[in-house]
Amino acid sequence: MQTSEPPIPVATVLSWGNEPAPLSDALVARPWIVVAENEVGRIERDIQALQRRRETLLRYITVYRGALAAHKKLPTELLRQIMTICVASQSVDASLKADLNEVLRTRSDVCFTLGRVCSKWRSIVLGTYELWSDVQISFGWGNPNGKEARVSLNLFRTWLARGGKQPLALNISMQFDRRGVGPLLLGCARRLRSLALSPLDCRGFQDLLGLPPGSMGLLEELSLHASSTFPLQQHSTGFLGSSHLRRTTLVGFSDQTLASVDIPWGQLTQLNLERSRISMIQLECILHISPALVHLGIQLLFDDPIIFRDVPFSVLRRLDLYSPSLDQAARFVQRLICPRLQALAIECDYLSPATVSPNQFPQVRRLVIALPPSSFGGRFPSSLGGRFSRVEALPLSWLTACNNAEEIILPHCVLGKAAWPMSTGSLLPHLKLLVVHAPDFAKILPVLQMRHASPEHSTIAEVGLTGLARPLDQAERDTVNELRKAGVFLCALDGPHVYRGQVWLVSYLSIVQNYPLNARSLVFQIEQLALQYASGLPDAERDSTRR
Repeated sequence: MQTSEPPIPVATVLSWGNEPAPLSDALVARPWIVVAENEVGRIERDIQALQRRRETLLRYITVYRGALAAHKKLPTELLRQIMTICVASQSVDASLKADLNEVLRTRSDVCFTLGRVCSKWRSIVLGTYELWSDVQISFGWGNPNGKEARVSLNLFRTWLARGGKQPLALNISMQFDRRGVGPLLLGCARRLRSLALSPLDCRGFQDLLGLPPGSMGLLEELSLHASSTFPLQQHSTGFLGSSHLRRTTLVGFSDQTLASVDIPWGQLTQLNLERSRISMIQLECILHISPALVHLGIQLLFDDPIIFRDVPFSVLRRLDLYSPSLDQAARFVQRLICPRLQALAIECDYLSPATVSPNQFPQVRRLVIALPPSSFGGRFPSSLGGRFSRVEALPLSWLTACNNAEEIILPHCVLGKAAWPMSTGSLLPHLKLLVVHAPDFAKILPVLQMRHASPEHSTIAEVGLTGLARPLDQAERDTVNELRKAGVFLCALDGPHVYRGQVWLVSYLSIVQNYPLNARSLVFQIEQLALQYASGLPDAERDSTRR
């Protein structure tokens, strides 16, 4: 029942002001107030009832939607695959993490969250051993008996238990011996598919390293980080007898450390020696007893003379070499006989006058020559004198050595004297992909134009130009557009902002280490990074970056 209109007009009531209401009007107004208050209470109760009804209907809708959800129609095998991809996407490169516990806890949070969705999902998570087959954990410098250490140990134990008998990938860092870790490592030794230990001389790893040969029969990949040049406390033979071991990475090893670890060199197909303090004599021995290598990566820390004999590699297809100078790299590759080498990457600390020419590698299809930005992009100031007058001709000897290459990546290098022979097609006649960082655009454009104008040598289909020192003028932009219309995929990222951010660093590492599949993927990564960096720039610089 609705309340009737006020018996006295509101305007009349307001006109009374501070004067007392007339007696006749007051006798009419007071009963109406009681009736109006009762109706307001009724309306509030109706609102509450409607809200409860609304909440009930929302719960029903949620239940119905859950019952009719599309994922309930998915077979268990497909759900397992989706969950495995979801957990694997949380993996983080251990070299980029200060604390591996963050990696493991991120992965465990995903597993535990998936297991809380419903009983069916929990049974799938607990029954999918692949979700628990990758462990990355660190026991740091804290109190070995503290809460942090106990939580990490319990998480490690739970992770290993839920992995069942699934082959295990283990990446563990332990600064001090942690009570309880050693028995866990021994218990999972026969399940190990991949093993990374850091630092190798930690006492907590001695029981695992001291296992007899054949104890790690499933091991396929091994990564050992040595923190000192001293030999281990006991000789390690546990990796012998691992018939499936093919990939090995040794970091910071010296002759003494290497003598403490027995590795089946003859069966390795991939070997990486990083920050190696191994002598040239010992390095020669390793190379001679590793004839099956397909991928070899070596980091030479010192500009020592290369004195060992020629080393034949009949199946080597990829060589990554870090050297203090290009001359040192040339002397090193002169000692390698690699008839099937297809990818060659050279990274150097500094440029030096060209005194040594590398071997000829007619079969190489990808060449990377990486110089750090501290080398002024291959351009040395005039104050350094004339001893660097041949610096621009330095990459030419490498380009000539790999004249049949189809992909050339030159971060922080200049073409120099190679520009003209490249434009005529006498140098790199089969070139399809060219990536140059910090180039002289006035020299690059004529090369591309002449190559594309010649039907015989118009082979370049993808070009990536990054870190330009100046914006492109209108004529250069028109030329770029013409090349794009003619079928050349060309991306030029201009502007000095790339030097003030970390775009150059990420693109540099991507070029050297990750081996992008093609120029499209490379420049796409750089463009995305530039746009992210540009979000914090002033409007004018941000517009330049987006262009």
